[in-house]
Amino acid sequence: MSRVVVIGAGISGLMSAYELAKCGKDVLVVGPDADYDVSGILSAFKTLPLAHEGVILSSFKRIFAKQSELNINPTLNENFRDWIAKFALSANKERVKKSQILFEKFGDKSYEIYGKLNEKYPQINFKKNGQFLVFTDENSFKKRLNGIKIGEETQEILDIQSVKDELGFLNQNIKGVINLKQNAQ
Repeated sequence: MSRVVVIGAGISGLMSAYELAKCGKDVLVVGPDADYDVSGILSAFKTLPLAHEGVILSSFKRIFAKQSELNINPTLNENFRDWIAKFALSANKERVKKSQILFEKFGDKSYEIYGKLNEKYPQINFKKNGQFLVFTDENSFKKRLNGIKIGEETQEILDIQSVKDELGFLNQNIKGVINLKQNAQ
């Protein structure tokens, strides 16, 4: 039997270990001390794939305005041009819709697997308590709000100040917070 060490006890590490164990591998998961709160995020519901309409333009605007989480120096070499062209072609409504359907199928199956793992190994501490989308851009927040249907039970608009107080965000320029209630950690 092959022995495998998986480094990381978050969602990706545990899922990797689970799949390896199903294939007959002897798996050891190495993670931080039990006192350390490790959590991955399973966000398969109500989230857009990376390639969605408007992402390229808005990302470049944020990068050049120094408002981006990324700190990159875009270059116009041949490989980058090829990649960005393919990426741009895949960023359309039809592709996004197909991706979201696949994301949700993946999410349902993942929840099923993590639920079973959590029953057997409660230290995994799998929780279906949502994921916060935190917006620092007013237009992005408004665009997301416009997409929420009245009576939508899978998304919850949260009070900004109470979230700031509870979670202690370093960035105080928060324009809105939405809890994606179907997602998990």
